Amino acid sequence: MDRPTDTYLIFGDDEYLVEEALRRVIALLRTRHGEDLAIESVDYKEDGIGGLAGEIASPSLFSQNKVTVLKRFSLTSTGKTASEIEKYTASRLPEGQYLVMTPDKVDRRLRLAKAVAGKGGVIECNHLAGEGLVRWIVEQFAEEGKSASPAVAETLIDLKGDDLRAIESEVVKAVTYAGDGNRITTKDIELLVGRSRTDRIFELVSRVIMRRPAEALQTLGDLLDANESPIGMVYLLTQEVRRLVIIHLFLRQGDGRLDKDLGFGLFKTQVLPRYEAFTEAAGISRTEASLNRKPYFLYMRFKECGDFVLGDLLDLMDRLFEANTLLVSSSVSPRVVLERVIAGMVSS
Repeated sequence: MDRPTDTYLIFGDDEYLVEEALRRVIALLRTRHGEDLAIESVDYKEDGIGGLAGEIASPSLFSQNKVTVLKRFSLTSTGKTASEIEKYTASRLPEGQYLVMTPDKVDRRLRLAKAVAGKGGVIECNHLAGEGLVRWIVEQFAEEGKSASPAVAETLIDLKGDDLRAIESEVVKAVTYAGDGNRITTKDIELLVGRSRTDRIFELVSRVIMRRPAEALQTLGDLLDANESPIGMVYLLTQEVRRLVIIHLFLRQGDGRLDKDLGFGLFKTQVLPRYEAFTEAAGISRTEASLNRKPYFLYMRFKECGDFVLGDLLDLMDRLFEANTLLVSSSVSPRVVLERVIAGMVSS
């Protein structure tokens, strides 16, 4: 999207990224026309093709150049919308006129979609995850003139999840906090955003396993009050328990625990290589084994894992699978479902 074309098609499953792509397109067009650019919006559901036709045919009263943004419609092979719009995009739009379409759904096999792609105007905005999300966060800091490492991005993801709006808000907060400083650190993020989601999830697992119902319910309430998704929490809890099970199985090759006095340096040289070999031989991915995390994260989990009984971890995992089924398929209150997990573990 280096040079303006006259027609754009912006779509995808992430509403935030679609809005950002629309903003960037308009900013690109402003570099060509400056303030002599009017922005008009057409709601297809309300105005139909007539509204689009009217906007394209009508010059702006205040500017020579105009962007028409068409929203709330779908481009599918079963509807006539694509063929209707195609009448106005088959040839070049009038000089100074631009059309930006933000449909809810797109069939890229349609002739209209292929035509816009041929002009270089297709922008697909799909959900970011993994390394793609990390890169995106680092780029957001870079756009604000700040450098941030992938570790900073991972910390932010751990704290805020993959909600791009929430992450963007925290990026702005961190940039403001940094002032004239050029670098954002993980300590900056932890100070501004709060405790790690992973730490709080582990705290909940620990309190459940150690049969501390009052403390476990308090942690659960804090997480739900912080607007954590119940289904998302079950997923994170299952991930945490699975991580501890893998570590436990590794430790069972020895005496079942890690020496609490073992220093971090010796852990990296003596334990970590053997753990890597164990998980590789077992066909466990580096992500599942948490080998994609910083070594100190694993070091702390190894030291804490000795306090847990493997049977309890497996029992909790079974209960979490049941909780996930209830959350997806029943109308039972999410809080009640999760409280049942805690009560069931404590009473067993």
